[in-house]
Amino acid sequence: MSYNEDLHGDVTRASVALAVNYVTDYLCQSF
Repeated sequence: MSYNEDLHGDVTRASVALAVNYVTDYLCQSF
């Protein structure tokens, strides 16, 4: 695996984690 592919994977995982956090916070505030 190349360095760029590894870095892209890390960015993708970070983005998914951030999105999950955001949605969870939004749902907690809604209910």
